[in-house]
Amino acid sequence: MTDEKIQSLLKKDVRTGYEELIRQYAPYVGTIVRSRLAALTTAAERAEISGDIFAEILTVFRAEKEPIKSLKAFISVIAVRHCIGVFRRKRSGAETVPLEELPEQAETEPQYERTELIELLRSLGEPDCEIFLRKYFLGQRSAEIAEAMKLRQNTVDQKISRGLKKLRKMLRGDDNGEDA
Repeated sequence: MTDEKIQSLLKKDVRTGYEELIRQYAPYVGTIVRSRLAALTTAAERAEISGDIFAEILTVFRAEKEPIKSLKAFISVIAVRHCIGVFRRKRSGAETVPLEELPEQAETEPQYERTELIELLRSLGEPDCEIFLRKYFLGQRSAEIAEAMKLRQNTVDQKISRGLKKLRKMLRGDDNGEDA
């Protein structure tokens, strides 16, 4: 069923439209939730979070005046933002993201790629490793990272820039990544 048909159905018969929305997009939302929160939640919690996301999607959809051009993008934005909120609530007061928990939970990459990436990130040391996880795994902005880690925003930006240069060198095998 197309996005236009789902939206039309949601306007005509909310229950049937909502069921079709869930049928069509539950695997997608589940993947987003799992990739963002697997290290912090149980399968039952992730199922509940997915349900909360669909309820939020319906609430926001009803408030929209114009048709949504890309339902998948619309759902993605709501799901990611919801996951970030859940992450913040679960991690409030935590100093670092437990890197050891991430490889076992990630399901989108082959194991050897995850292991290599984790090792490269670890080689950056702290706080750089946590900054990269927050920026690229959790999708946080530099200002959010700076506030959470009690750093200045330009410090976070500099660490990201230098860390990317260091990672590029390590991936090319130029050296051990020093002097980046």
